Amino acid sequence: LDLLRVTNQYILEHTPRSRFIYIHPSLDGLLLDPKGIRATDNLCNNVELYLCASCHTALSQGKMPRLALNNYMYRGELPEYLRDITWVEEMACSLYRTTAHVARIFGSSSSETDPLQMRGNICAHPMNLFKNATTLPWAPSDLNDLISVVFVGPRKLRPEELRKLTPYVVRKPKIAALLSFLCTHDILYAGLPPVSENVLDLYPDDGILPGLGESIVY
Repeated sequence: LDLLRVTNQYILEHTPRSRFIYIHPSLDGLLLDPKGIRATDNLCNNVELYLCASCHTALSQGKMPRLALNNYMYRGELPEYLRDITWVEEMACSLYRTTAHVARIFGSSSSETDPLQMRGNICAHPMNLFKNATTLPWAPSDLNDLISVVFVGPRKLRPEELRKLTPYVVRKPKIAALLSFLCTHDILYAGLPPVSENVLDLYPDDGILPGLGESIVY
Protein backbone atom coordinates (compact mmCIF):
# COMPACT_ATOMS: atom_id res chain seq x y z
CA LEU A 1 0.00 0.00 0.00
CA ASP A 2 3.00 2.31 0.17
CA LEU A 3 2.26 3.36 -3.41
CA LEU A 4 -0.79 5.14 -2.00
CA ARG A 5 1.23 7.25 0.45
CA VAL A 6 0.89 11.00 -0.11
CA THR A 7 4.20 12.54 -1.15
CA ASN A 8 2.98 15.55 -3.14
CA GLN A 9 4.29 18.43 -1.05
CA TYR A 10 1.79 20.92 -2.46
CA ILE A 11 -1.14 18.74 -1.40
CA LEU A 12 0.39 18.14 2.03
CA GLU A 13 0.80 21.87 2.57
CA HIS A 14 -2.71 22.79 1.41
CA THR A 15 -4.77 19.97 2.92
CA PRO A 16 -5.63 19.49 6.61
CA ARG A 17 -3.44 16.79 8.14
CA SER A 18 -6.57 15.12 9.52
CA ARG A 19 -7.52 14.12 5.96
CA PHE A 20 -4.77 11.49 6.00
CA ILE A 21 -5.58 10.07 9.46
CA TYR A 22 -7.75 6.93 9.52
CA ILE A 23 -9.27 4.53 12.03
CA HIS A 24 -6.09 2.45 12.12
CA PRO A 25 -2.60 3.99 12.43
CA SER A 26 -1.13 1.62 9.83
CA LEU A 27 -3.12 3.50 7.18
CA ASP A 28 -2.15 7.01 8.25
CA GLY A 29 -0.43 9.00 5.53
CA LEU A 30 -2.08 7.08 2.70
CA LEU A 31 -4.54 8.69 0.31
CA LEU A 32 -7.69 6.60 0.68
CA ASP A 33 -11.43 7.13 0.65
CA PRO A 34 -12.51 6.65 4.29
CA LYS A 35 -15.75 5.07 3.07
CA GLY A 36 -13.74 2.09 1.84
CA ILE A 37 -12.31 1.30 5.28
CA ARG A 38 -14.20 -0.83 7.83
CA ALA A 39 -13.24 -1.92 11.32
CA THR A 40 -13.82 -5.60 12.07
CA ASP A 41 -13.86 -5.14 15.85
CA ASN A 42 -15.10 -2.53 18.30
CA LEU A 43 -11.60 -1.30 19.17
CA CYS A 44 -10.55 -0.86 15.52
CA ASN A 45 -7.57 -3.14 16.05
CA ASN A 46 -8.29 -4.79 12.72
CA VAL A 47 -9.63 -3.18 9.57
CA GLU A 48 -10.69 -4.19 6.09
CA LEU A 49 -10.13 -2.24 2.89
CA TYR A 50 -12.64 -2.43 0.07
CA LEU A 51 -10.87 -2.47 -3.30
CA CYS A 52 -12.18 -3.00 -6.80
CA ALA A 53 -10.68 -5.89 -8.76
CA SER A 54 -8.66 -3.55 -10.97
CA CYS A 55 -7.06 -1.72 -8.02
CA HIS A 56 -6.38 -4.97 -6.16
CA THR A 57 -4.66 -6.47 -9.21
CA ALA A 58 -2.46 -3.40 -9.72
CA LEU A 59 -1.43 -3.20 -6.07
CA SER A 60 -0.70 -6.93 -5.99
CA GLN A 61 1.72 -6.35 -8.87
CA GLY A 62 3.34 -3.36 -7.18
CA LYS A 63 1.77 -0.92 -9.64
CA MET A 64 -0.16 2.29 -9.05
CA PRO A 65 -3.87 1.68 -9.76
CA ARG A 66 -5.03 3.78 -12.67
CA LEU A 67 -7.97 5.26 -10.75
CA ALA A 68 -6.29 5.57 -7.35
CA LEU A 69 -6.69 8.95 -5.67
CA ASN A 70 -2.92 9.12 -5.34
CA ASN A 71 -2.54 8.78 -9.11
CA TYR A 72 -3.04 12.54 -9.60
CA MET A 73 -6.78 12.15 -8.98
CA TYR A 74 -6.84 14.22 -5.79
CA ARG A 75 -6.51 18.00 -5.51
CA GLY A 76 -7.51 18.63 -1.91
CA GLU A 77 -10.61 19.20 0.19
CA LEU A 78 -13.20 21.92 -0.14
CA PRO A 79 -13.93 23.87 3.04
CA GLU A 80 -17.35 23.51 4.62
CA TYR A 81 -18.67 26.79 3.21
CA LEU A 82 -18.11 25.54 -0.35
CA ARG A 83 -19.55 22.05 -0.03
CA ASP A 84 -22.99 23.13 -1.21
CA ILE A 85 -21.82 24.34 -4.61
CA THR A 86 -24.04 23.33 -7.50
CA TRP A 87 -22.98 21.54 -10.65
CA VAL A 88 -23.20 24.71 -12.74
CA GLU A 89 -21.20 26.73 -10.20
CA GLU A 90 -18.51 24.07 -10.36
CA MET A 91 -18.52 24.13 -14.15
CA ALA A 92 -18.24 27.94 -14.18
CA CYS A 93 -14.93 27.58 -12.31
CA SER A 94 -13.63 24.49 -14.11
CA LEU A 95 -10.42 24.61 -16.13
CA TYR A 96 -11.69 21.90 -18.46
CA ARG A 97 -15.23 21.08 -19.41
CA THR A 98 -17.16 18.45 -21.30
CA THR A 99 -18.70 19.31 -24.65
CA ALA A 100 -22.20 17.93 -24.05
CA HIS A 101 -24.51 17.64 -21.04
CA VAL A 102 -28.07 16.40 -21.52
CA ALA A 103 -30.76 16.39 -18.83
CA ARG A 104 -34.28 15.00 -19.16
CA ILE A 105 -36.65 16.34 -16.49
CA PHE A 106 -40.11 14.96 -15.79
CA GLY A 107 -42.87 16.99 -14.14
CA SER A 108 -46.29 16.04 -12.89
CA SER A 109 -49.08 17.89 -11.14
CA SER A 110 -52.69 16.98 -10.47
CA SER A 111 -53.83 20.59 -10.88
CA GLU A 112 -52.59 24.01 -11.84
CA THR A 113 -52.32 24.99 -8.16
CA ASP A 114 -50.37 21.95 -6.93
CA PRO A 115 -46.60 22.25 -6.72
CA LEU A 116 -44.87 20.62 -9.65
CA GLN A 117 -42.90 17.53 -8.71
CA MET A 118 -39.76 17.15 -10.77
CA ARG A 119 -37.39 14.25 -11.25
CA GLY A 120 -35.03 13.27 -13.98
CA ASN A 121 -31.70 11.98 -15.11
CA ILE A 122 -28.60 13.67 -16.38
CA CYS A 123 -26.03 12.39 -18.84
CA ALA A 124 -22.68 14.06 -19.37
CA HIS A 125 -20.77 13.19 -22.51
CA PRO A 126 -17.02 13.75 -22.19
CA MET A 127 -15.34 13.74 -25.59
CA ASN A 128 -11.83 13.79 -26.95
CA LEU A 129 -12.15 17.47 -27.80
CA PHE A 130 -12.68 19.90 -24.94
CA LYS A 131 -12.16 23.54 -24.16
CA ASN A 132 -9.47 24.83 -21.83
CA ALA A 133 -10.09 27.97 -19.80
CA THR A 134 -7.69 30.86 -20.24
CA THR A 135 -9.66 33.10 -17.89
CA LEU A 136 -12.34 32.32 -15.33
CA PRO A 137 -15.20 32.10 -14.67
CA TRP A 138 -16.75 30.82 -17.87
CA ALA A 139 -19.53 33.08 -19.14
CA PRO A 140 -23.14 31.85 -18.84
CA SER A 141 -23.26 31.57 -22.64
CA ASP A 142 -20.29 29.18 -22.57
CA LEU A 143 -22.13 26.89 -20.15
CA ASN A 144 -25.41 27.08 -22.06
CA ASP A 145 -23.55 25.93 -25.17
CA LEU A 146 -22.94 22.54 -23.55
CA ILE A 147 -26.26 22.09 -21.69
CA SER A 148 -29.45 20.71 -23.15
CA VAL A 149 -32.50 20.35 -20.89
CA VAL A 150 -35.58 18.49 -22.12
CA PHE A 151 -38.70 18.86 -19.97
CA VAL A 152 -41.45 16.25 -20.18
CA GLY A 153 -44.63 17.49 -18.53
CA PRO A 154 -48.14 18.88 -19.01
CA ARG A 155 -47.05 22.50 -19.50
CA LYS A 156 -44.12 24.86 -19.58
CA LEU A 157 -42.29 25.60 -16.37
CA ARG A 158 -43.11 28.79 -14.52
CA PRO A 159 -40.26 31.03 -13.33
CA GLU A 160 -40.70 29.90 -9.72
CA GLU A 161 -40.57 26.26 -10.85
CA LEU A 162 -37.30 26.77 -12.69
CA ARG A 163 -35.79 27.45 -9.27
CA LYS A 164 -36.37 23.76 -8.45
CA LEU A 165 -33.71 22.82 -10.99
CA THR A 166 -31.12 23.06 -8.24
CA PRO A 167 -28.17 21.68 -10.26
CA TYR A 168 -28.56 24.74 -12.50
CA VAL A 169 -28.80 27.36 -9.76
CA VAL A 170 -25.88 29.78 -9.63
CA ARG A 171 -24.79 32.23 -6.93
CA LYS A 172 -22.27 34.88 -7.85
CA PRO A 173 -20.75 35.01 -4.32
CA LYS A 174 -20.21 31.23 -4.39
CA ILE A 175 -18.47 31.37 -7.75
CA ALA A 176 -16.18 34.14 -6.52
CA ALA A 177 -15.42 32.27 -3.29
CA LEU A 178 -14.73 28.99 -5.10
CA LEU A 179 -12.35 30.64 -7.56
CA SER A 180 -10.55 32.43 -4.75
CA PHE A 181 -10.08 29.14 -2.91
CA LEU A 182 -8.93 27.23 -5.99
CA CYS A 183 -6.39 29.86 -6.99
CA THR A 184 -4.87 29.60 -3.52
CA HIS A 185 -5.06 25.84 -2.93
CA ASP A 186 -4.94 24.13 -6.35
CA ILE A 187 -1.67 24.25 -8.25
CA LEU A 188 -3.52 23.78 -11.55
CA TYR A 189 -5.00 27.26 -11.10
CA ALA A 190 -1.65 28.92 -10.47
CA GLY A 191 -0.76 31.49 -13.10
CA LEU A 192 -4.32 32.21 -14.22
CA PRO A 193 -5.17 35.89 -14.70
CA PRO A 194 -7.32 37.60 -12.04
CA VAL A 195 -11.00 36.67 -11.92
CA SER A 196 -12.94 38.51 -14.62
CA GLU A 197 -15.30 40.81 -12.75
CA ASN A 198 -17.14 41.63 -15.98
CA VAL A 199 -17.98 37.97 -16.52
CA LEU A 200 -18.74 37.41 -12.85
CA ASP A 201 -21.34 40.20 -13.00
CA LEU A 202 -23.24 38.22 -15.65
CA TYR A 203 -24.32 35.79 -12.92
CA PRO A 204 -27.18 36.44 -10.46
CA ASP A 205 -26.63 36.55 -6.72
CA ASP A 206 -28.96 33.55 -6.43
CA GLY A 207 -30.92 32.26 -9.40
CA ILE A 208 -31.11 29.95 -12.36
CA LEU A 209 -28.27 30.01 -14.91
CA PRO A 210 -28.95 33.04 -17.15
CA GLY A 211 -30.28 31.93 -20.53
CA LEU A 212 -31.15 28.39 -19.47
CA GLY A 213 -34.89 29.02 -19.10
CA GLU A 214 -35.16 30.19 -22.69
CA SER A 215 -33.33 27.15 -24.06
CA ILE A 216 -35.35 24.38 -22.35
CA VAL A 217 -36.97 22.02 -24.86
CA TYR A 218 -40.63 21.21 -24.14
